[in-house]
Amino acid sequence: MVITCHWINADWEMQKRILSFKVITDHKGDTIASQLLDCLDDWGIHSVFTVTVDNARNNDKALEILRMI
Repeated sequence: MVITCHWINADWEMQKRILSFKVITDHKGDTIASQLLDCLDDWGIHSVFTVTVDNARNNDKALEILRMI
């Protein structure tokens, strides 16, 4: 899993960075959410505006978990 971040800086310029490449040992929603939360914690990110994923059911589960936190 690749986790990227996009934002607009103080000069109104679009910025993007790859935050992490994560090995997913299984494709369960719990695992995906855990890896994403670990990455956000490592970077000190406390607020997320949007998450883009494909339409797999395991991603629905992962986003449900993130929504509860």
